Amino acid sequence: MSPASALRPTLAVVAFLALGSSLAARTAEAHDPHPPHSDDPRFQCRFHVEIPNNAVFANPPASHRATDFAPEVDDIVSGLTLQTFDAFLRDLSGETTVSVDGKAVSFETRYSLNTEGQASWIYVYETLEALGYDVRYQEYSRSGFDLRNIVARIPGQETPEEIYVLGGHLDSISEQAGTLAPGAEDNASGSAAVLAAAVALLGQQFSSTIELVLFTGEEQGLWGSQAYVAEAQSEGRDVRSAVTCDMISAWNDDYGVLIEGEEDWESLMFLVGDAVDEYTTISRQFSYFSFGSDHVPFQNAGIPAILAIDLDWGSYAPYHRSNDTYDKTDPTLGHKISQACLAAVAQQAGPLGSSADAPTPPMTVSLHAQPNPVAGPFGSVTVRFTSSARKETPSGADSQSPGFQGTPRGQVFDVTGREIRTLQPASVTNGSASVHEVTWDLRNADGWTVRPGLYWVRMGSEATQVVVLP
Repeated sequence: MSPASALRPTLAVVAFLALGSSLAARTAEAHDPHPPHSDDPRFQCRFHVEIPNNAVFANPPASHRATDFAPEVDDIVSGLTLQTFDAFLRDLSGETTVSVDGKAVSFETRYSLNTEGQASWIYVYETLEALGYDVRYQEYSRSGFDLRNIVARIPGQETPEEIYVLGGHLDSISEQAGTLAPGAEDNASGSAAVLAAAVALLGQQFSSTIELVLFTGEEQGLWGSQAYVAEAQSEGRDVRSAVTCDMISAWNDDYGVLIEGEEDWESLMFLVGDAVDEYTTISRQFSYFSFGSDHVPFQNAGIPAILAIDLDWGSYAPYHRSNDTYDKTDPTLGHKISQACLAAVAQQAGPLGSSADAPTPPMTVSLHAQPNPVAGPFGSVTVRFTSSARKETPSGADSQSPGFQGTPRGQVFDVTGREIRTLQPASVTNGSASVHEVTWDLRNADGWTVRPGLYWVRMGSEATQVVVLP
């Protein structure tokens, strides 16, 4: 993981680095929310393109054999909860206030071409970093703008050179793109799918590498996904497939998902369809006509790729408008589509189960955290430390060491090893055992509620991992 100080600059610095001094003379004027982008219909905004009647079909051919998902995939999918998906959807659509670089921010826009929208880049980076991921900014330039994708990586254990992508575009657009483009359906929903998957994948290991990618510049013409694919090709990286999520949480008549791909890679389409059937109760259809989202650059490079999009996307009235807000969405649909997409990526990458990287305490000491995981932002977790024998502290001994009489202090650390809070424990003596408890209210030393992620609570020389959910 790159040092946070190098990759998490202040908002002011990001404004300079991301847009460059040339933007100082520009304004965040309202753009046409439905720009044609390109003469190639596959790169055009979905508003401009009509799907051929014969492109959409309901079921795979009779010769298709349903996927037998690995038991580990069952566990991974169960870890992608509605609560987590909904929390990220609220955060990204401006429904709630979040912490970005230590400041309170509500995302009124995630427009790629101004400072206000680019704050969402930092939020995503900090969230993935807090979850313990190897995360980086992928920098690229288009049309005089310097932009960044956000990429988190789970290295494969056996064939790390093989990469499977789960992605969605982070940016939004509207008739007031520079100031008001909440983009709840398009595409806070798809971005929430990727972040919720990151929570579900915590501690999981795979034969091959998984990359979780939040693309920027999609609304300008698939800029971010083009940049990701171009970099992968120039570096000779073996990207095996991409599953992308765009507009997955709204419906009027059809509560389901359209799986959009190409006939050459229909096996990937049918894998996602099998995941829908295995892990959800929603309806699903397939389309051989791919256009207007981040799966297209992958396909153009010969990489199997699909788009998951809700069946009623074409009748979503607030599409690319400033009233595309959280209240227009149905998080239950996005949650189910997210689970199916995660299942397909996990199955391809070869799940090996979860890793056990927590420290094993000595026989005389136990550390328990309840509840764990703990749901934020108003939850709390209690950590109990039990020493089975009370001893007098020898002269010069560390009174923080387990097994000695005294009250060890509680310390909370983030995944970078930075201490963020000190807690005063309560002590109880129970027979020959000395019991100490600390309760953490999920706030740091400055009083801010911590973001979702992995944390360590230490008492004496022992520590236990605590997972904080949205």
